[in-house]
Amino acid sequence: MFNNSGKASHVAWNWPFIDIWFYRENSTHIWYDKMGHFIIEKALIFPLVLRPLATKWLPSPQKPYGYFKSMIKDKSKEGDFENYCKARGYNHRKELYYPITGAECKELKPYYPFVERSCSKVLCTEWLKLGNKTLYALQVQK
Repeated sequence: MFNNSGKASHVAWNWPFIDIWFYRENSTHIWYDKMGHFIIEKALIFPLVLRPLATKWLPSPQKPYGYFKSMIKDKSKEGDFENYCKARGYNHRKELYYPITGAECKELKPYYPFVERSCSKVLCTEWLKLGNKTLYALQVQK
């Protein structure tokens, strides 16, 4: 998919790449071996839903909003991932740390694609939008 994208800085792998982490599980939750504080309900992930990434449709968490919410422990304005966009302080492409920065998401919407969603009791419709242009729409179970 990204064969001609070039190397990620001084490392051997290409950019973009996917980190794969080993995890442990019980009947209701999973958690990463090295990061035990990230405990995630399986119901937020499974069953997987196909969503677009570049030109491919790839498996993704069933309920991404709940998944992201469970991963963010910061409950301040800066922890409001739907309205406050934050760069976490690490550049994976360059493999370098940098200062954490953030901005109101509405300031970035004209320049970067964002997902908007609307839910009924049983279904959610998600739209990937760049500004006012809809790039795709998808319906998933709530």
